[in-house]
Parts: sequence; structure tokens; C-alpha cells
Amino acid sequence: MAGPADCLEGVLQTVTGPGMGVYWQPTATPDAVDQHLRELTGAMTTPGKVTVFVRGDKVDVGIDPALRNHLHRDSGLQGDLQIKVVDREGGLVTTGDVERSVANALDLPVASTRWAADRIAVDDAGRVSLTGTPSAYLVLPDAVNAQRRAAVDALAGNFASVGEFMSSAAGNLSGLGADSAATPHTAWHALGAYLTAIRASGASVPAAVTDLLRQPMLTAEQLAAAIGNGADPQPARPDGLADHLLSNPGDFALVIGGGQIHTLAPGAGGGLEWLPPGQTTPVPFETDGATDRLTELLEQPEARVLVLNQRGVPQQTLPLDRVPAAPPAAINPPTGTTVGPQGQVQVGAWPDKTTNRLGLDTVNLRNVPTIMVDARFPEGTKASDPVKYLQPRLTDALTNAGFRHFVQDNRPLIISTADTPQVRQAAESFGGVVVYPVQTADGMEVKSSWKMHVPGSLEPVALGDGQFLTQTMVNQAVGAIDAMPALDNNVPPVLKDLLSLNSYSEAQTHWSDNFTELRAPTMGEALGQLSDVVPADRWFNVMRLTHAVASNTEAFRSMPQPIEPTVRNSIDTERALPGGTTADLQFVFDFLTSRELAPLTPGTAAPGPYQTRLLWDGLLFRMMLGRNLSAAEAMVLINGVNADDYSRAVMDPARFDAAESHAAIFAAIHTLEQDGLATLRAGGDGVMAVNIDWEALKAQLAKCPNGADRAALLFRFKNVLQPHLEDLGLDQLAKPSLGRLNNLIYLCH
Repeated sequence: MAGPADCLEGVLQTVTGPGMGVYWQPTATPDAVDQHLRELTGAMTTPGKVTVFVRGDKVDVGIDPALRNHLHRDSGLQGDLQIKVVDREGGLVTTGDVERSVANALDLPVASTRWAADRIAVDDAGRVSLTGTPSAYLVLPDAVNAQRRAAVDALAGNFASVGEFMSSAAGNLSGLGADSAATPHTAWHALGAYLTAIRASGASVPAAVTDLLRQPMLTAEQLAAAIGNGADPQPARPDGLADHLLSNPGDFALVIGGGQIHTLAPGAGGGLEWLPPGQTTPVPFETDGATDRLTELLEQPEARVLVLNQRGVPQQTLPLDRVPAAPPAAINPPTGTTVGPQGQVQVGAWPDKTTNRLGLDTVNLRNVPTIMVDARFPEGTKASDPVKYLQPRLTDALTNAGFRHFVQDNRPLIISTADTPQVRQAAESFGGVVVYPVQTADGMEVKSSWKMHVPGSLEPVALGDGQFLTQTMVNQAVGAIDAMPALDNNVPPVLKDLLSLNSYSEAQTHWSDNFTELRAPTMGEALGQLSDVVPADRWFNVMRLTHAVASNTEAFRSMPQPIEPTVRNSIDTERALPGGTTADLQFVFDFLTSRELAPLTPGTAAPGPYQTRLLWDGLLFRMMLGRNLSAAEAMVLINGVNADDYSRAVMDPARFDAAESHAAIFAAIHTLEQDGLATLRAGGDGVMAVNIDWEALKAQLAKCPNGADRAALLFRFKNVLQPHLEDLGLDQLAKPSLGRLNNLIYLCH
């Protein structure tokens, strides 16, 4: 999740000519730079490029980190973005030290008009120029420059071993004073390691990989696509990947996840080693992410692996994520969890090392509804911190597993590797018991013991001493569960199945197959009783909405034609829907799953996934303002985007944050409209009291929007919202607040 709001102060001024530019004006008052920039952009010849002008005289006092974050957040612009440095009068700066300082401060290339040994020449397409007169010169950030130089040397065959390459790359970083920890640029380092290995094997380097060296900047996705040559990276478990690499000498792997890419290769001593940037020697590999930061990256659900043989040829369809066979669990396991050998749901990585260390392989858990939680310290937490916290994805999986046990009338035994607030909250919410190990210092000795937390109790119960969980301890915990009142939620089986599904696609199929039974009033009553347990759960609120929609319609699809976007570009806006159009379940699930849209014109391309999501959002926006569904229903739907278990487990967190930001904008627009109507009804002096929590909204918008979002919102406000406010007589009343909202959308990230 994003942290506190990070918004640019001042104004982003657009300055246009044949090229297009943006100048960050730190204050709201125009200064002498503005006119010079207008003259400058009038003479620019950079079609298709967006130039961001940055004041070089601000470098000594430090460029606002918010500007760097703002530019990096807008990843859709990266390929069309260039930075130019201007002085206090608006003239271009050509001083190398200043340009380099700005490049490092923004971690982006700075465009320059003059050649020097520390910069690269690029053509009109922004690629490294090989022939002819270059279009411009780029000053690269030091961290990029260092890794890129090492990759070029690797292509030339200058390194006899990966160790030599790592030493050279780290030396480049040190020589330039670059901070490899802050800006690792792992793609360049992984490319250099790959080129070193391929050159050492005598194999030829694919042209697509060589061509990457014409890129000033390189992403993990670009590198994986070029090396994979059509082979898709695949999921892998750490132990499965290790088994393959150790059993196939010469093979090595590229691990991709979280925007990074790291190399895992056999080491000289027979084990496996990571080759991270900034290190002069490889780092030993551990299968347990609790002790290996890079393995923890591999444990994430979205992580993917590209396995290559010693000649760089991708090895496909390998059983790298195979999980040992296990009996069925008492519930449908949430996405990203595994089922243990006794049917227990395992949340987190749970390598054999952890299971054996706690003695969990020796206790009998059969017929005991059990959730096991492998809690980890988040990166940056001090080892002395007594409290561990679950990552958001693991918290979601634990919550979903607990809720599914609850609707099955099970009180779960939760075995956690640590006492965490999230684990205790799950026990309190769903009536389970938590068992966890504790370590305490006794002089120079560290003693281990186990404790139990029972819902409603203020103090934990001591179970016994020792490192291992024993059967006696398990029996005591089960006895505590048996002593509680039995659960009887009276949830019909067909509804239990619905509430235990992992994705909106599965829920859509279940509703379609069981429409008549699920729309019965008794289902609504059962949902209402369960709402006290998960009042703020967005998935659950969507399931309540599906029942409400089904209760008012006669079929899964009640409209003659599916309700879907009529435009295929998010800067185009939806027309008002025909009278009598109301949401049905087909629309609800099409919206939530962001159903793919066919091209409107044969032979043209269909919109991509991100555009498709924006198009469905635009349709919902029109329907909310047009009263084709209530504002409350619209808010449940927009808040429900990516709220299903599957999306929360595997989706890039940035996409999840983007959905929250769009929901916040929907809520602000609805509040603005309602406050305006209340003002009109009350009469008065024409000043509208607005009940928008601007600080909370700023925090939400700090997670988004990117360029595509902002463009869509600009036209949505102009062509849909503004006419709507005019029809209501609210355009002047709402103008100040709408302007403030626009500023937040454009300056927060």
C-alpha cells in the first residue's frame, strides 16, 4: 500500500510549441522562467516527446523528492519523457555537473545539447545513436551509467567469469559514488551477468538482447521478454527452483518480481548463489525467505522465473511450483495459500526448515480446522522489534481463511510463527484460538516457550516450554476451542459456496448456475447476519449487492443487450444511457471482471487491459450520475474493483492502489453533488459547505493517478460531470471544490 500523501506543491505549467513541455513552478506565482520556456518550446523539434523542465539552481538545496516520485509514478510516460535543465531565467543549462546532479536526483536521463565522455548520443527515437548525426545527448543517472558500462563490457567478452563482472560493476558504482541500494537498476546488472555467462559458454548472443544496449534505460520486463524470446516466465517455489538448478548443472535463473530482476546461478562450492547489484561477490541462496531477502521476493505470488541453460536457451514447462499432494482442506484455500500434509491451510511461505524448527511435522492436526501463518519481519524492521507484522497479502489470505471457516461454523486453530496484531484480530473476529512461540532472554540464555491467545482474554495462556509445539499443547488449544459455544450461523450451503470463492469470475459462474436459489430472501437475511463480522470487507459488500440486484431482476441478464462501454478510448466519454436502463448481474460482473471489449471497427485493435478498466469505470461514472443505479450501489462497485481474493493475492499493488484512488474520486464527486443540492434547497448566500475530507482524499490520490488515469478523468469531468452540474444548477457553486479536486488529481501521485 502507498504511504502518506506525497503531492507536489506549486503548479505544473504546460508550455507548448511543436514540442510539448511541462515546467514545475515551485510557487503559485509565475516567475521569469515562464516566458523563456514558451520561446524555447516554440523552437523545439521533439515530436512525440514530453519535456519536463527542471530548475538547475535548485539542485544545491535539493530537488523536491515529490517531483522524482511524480515522474516515476507516471510510468506510462517514461518512453516519451525527457528532462531538460534550465537556469533561473529560463535558459538551458549545459554545465555537466548540474545536469548530472539533476539526473541523479530524479533517477532519470537528462537531455543535453553537447557531447562529453560521460554521456550517450541518441537518435530521434531516443535510442543510442549508431550512425548519422545524433538528435541529442543524454546524461544518465550514475547508477544506470555504472551498470550499463559493465553490461557493454560483458557483451565485448571482457570478463572471464561472473565474479569478474560483479567486481567491475561494483567498482563502476563505487567510482561514480552511486547508491546501488537506493537505485539498484537490477535489469542492467542482470543483463551483464547474462552476457558474461553466454560469452563464457561460447554461444552467440541473440540480436534482441544485443539491441537492449541501445536503450538508455532498461526494465525487468524488457529484459525478460528479449531473453525469453517468446517463452513466458513461470511461477516457482524456492525449493522447486533450487532442486531444478542443482539437478541440472549449467542452468541458471532470472527471478522477476516487484519491478526487479535478479540472477540465481550455481556457485563454485556446489550451492546456489544470487548475483545482486552493488556486491563484489555472489551471495549464498537460502530456500527460506525469512533469512534471505531475495528469496522472499521469489516467495511472492506475482514472482516469475525464467530458467536458462548454460547457452542461454529458455527451459519451459518445468515443475518449479509443484506442491506435495495433500488431503483436502476443510475450506476452499484462498489464493496464494497451500494445503499442508494434514489438510491445514498454510498462509505464507512455510519452507520445510520452518516446519521442522517448530516441530510442526510431529503433531497430529487431522480433523482440526487449522490455519498456519508464517509471519515475517517486513524489510527495514529491526530484528530486536518484538512484534512481527503480516504483509497485506498474507493478512488478506488469513482473513479470508478465517471467514470461510466461520461460515462453515468452524472455530479454527491458528498456529503462527509469531504473535502479530493481524493474527490476534483474526482470532477475535472469527472465534479461533492462536498458538505461537515466544523467545525470552534469561541472562545470557534465550529460552523458548509456547503461548495461546483465546478470544476475549486480556492475557495469553502459557502452554509449555521448549522450541517444539507438542501434541499436549495442541490438545490443550483444541480443548479451549471445544469449551466455547458452538457456532450456528445458519448459512445455506449454496451461499457458503459463494462466499468461499476466490474470484469474481468464479462468483459469476456460481450466480449464473444458481440464480433462483441465491436470490431468495433467506439468502439476504443470512448475508445481513454475517455483515456484523466483516462490515468493511469490500468483497463481502459486493456479494450483498449482487443479492440486492438479483432481487430486483428476473434473470441474470435482464436487459435486452449487455450494458457495456460504447467507446474504445478512455479520453472519449460515454453518452447517457437509454431510459429504463438499470444494472443487472451481467453488468455487475462484467464491470468487476473488466470484461474484454471487442473492437468497434473490424480490423482495429481491441483496447488493452488498463484501457478496458478505465472504460468500464467511465461507464459506471455515467450510470451513477444518470441514476441508472444508485450512488450507494456505484460506490460498492467501484470499491469492489480488485477486491476479490484472487486479485488481492496476485495483482501488482499499484493496480490495487489505482482502484482505491478511483473509488475516492467517485466518493468525492458524489459528496460534492449532494452538498450542492443541499445548499440549493437551503437557499442562503450561495456559498457551499463541502464535506469532503481533503487530507484523506489527498492520501488516497497519493497512490494514483498516472497519465492514462488523469487524461480519462480530465475528459470525464469536462464532458460528463460539468454538463451534469450545469443541469442541476451547481456549476458555479461547485467550481472552487472541483478546481481543488483537479489540482489533487494532477499533482498527487
